[in-house]
Amino acid sequence: MAMSVLSGPATRIGFVRARRGDGRPGAGEFVSKRACELRIGNRAALLELAVAPQLSEGDVVTIVGHERANGFVGYALANHTTGAICAPDSRSHYLLGAVLVTIGVPLSLLLLGVPLFTAGVWLLCIAHRNAEARRLLQPPSSAT
Repeated sequence: MAMSVLSGPATRIGFVRARRGDGRPGAGEFVSKRACELRIGNRAALLELAVAPQLSEGDVVTIVGHERANGFVGYALANHTTGAICAPDSRSHYLLGAVLVTIGVPLSLLLLGVPLFTAGVWLLCIAHRNAEARRLLQPPSSAT
């Protein structure tokens, strides 16, 4: 799925807790993290970043992410008014993913490596997504 870019002035900024999973005890995984909801033009966007971005009403921003059924989900944000870029670092995900894949391949004969290999591939996909989002936020370099 190709990433898309959404730009414009940010309005209706709000910080909420994003929740996934079933909240009942013993029912499975439950993930909660901070998220930033905002509107760019007439489109709603949701950002789930580890660090809350510094935004004010009317700031001109660019968000990179995917279009989902419930709105735009952003992975990286550039605030052109303040010059701040909020994008997750992908190096640690690349490193941990490579380690898990490297350990998981030889251990797959014992079936212990299959979950390690799967987790490593998942982390490498997350790292690639974050790196692509950061790359799309960077201004194009001018050739001289």
